[in-house]
Amino acid sequence: MKPLVTDLIDFIYPPVCAVCTADLERSDSWNLCPRCRGEIAYIEPPFCARCGRPFAHEPDFEHLCGECITRPRHYRRARAVGHYRGMLRSALHLLKYRLKQPLAPTLGSIMTERLPFLEAEWIYDLVVPVPLHPRRLRGRGFNQALYLASSLSRHLRVPLDRLNLKRMRCTQSQVGLSATERASNVKGAFVVARPHAIRNKTILLIDDMYTSGSTVDECSRILVGAGAESVDVLTLARVSERGL
Repeated sequence: MKPLVTDLIDFIYPPVCAVCTADLERSDSWNLCPRCRGEIAYIEPPFCARCGRPFAHEPDFEHLCGECITRPRHYRRARAVGHYRGMLRSALHLLKYRLKQPLAPTLGSIMTERLPFLEAEWIYDLVVPVPLHPRRLRGRGFNQALYLASSLSRHLRVPLDRLNLKRMRCTQSQVGLSATERASNVKGAFVVARPHAIRNKTILLIDDMYTSGSTVDECSRILVGAGAESVDVLTLARVSERGL
């Protein structure tokens, strides 16, 4: 948007932070005030080389957490930008339940900005969002994972495949389920409509949150089973083990 047009719009509709409603200098300042951006609890190394689970103490070398040793994953690696608390928790609630879609590009930009801190190299053929079942999509009106994936696709200049991975079964909410129940709940819920479109492709799978990892792991299993070379997972937030 041209500066003069932006200034005029800001004069008529003074911009405010989407989370705390503090005044912003400009409407193109990511919809977040400096204070809210500064309150993001970023996940920093060290963390599990596979699932990205933060370690409480500094290890001497890169290694897997106990769960990844005993429970093999179908994705190559998973990373999350920040802990699901404070500002990120508020922002995700606003995005998912208060329909604050303008937050999605902002949160997607934050995800892109943090990529170098989470892993040295992110090179992909496709960006794929975790899909919602059509019934839930109709009820909510949008898929927050798709909004985030669209932003990352633009920033990384990687094609977005938004229709190939489908959720065929309307699973119950994962909230309140144990890790075992979560895995059972999503088992067989996803399909790939056009396997030839992902064959031998490296895929970046996008979701808003990583809790037990059951959903993204099941998606990865289906994608790899359909011919994808590998799947990496990136989420905006990660729920601590105490939050399961």
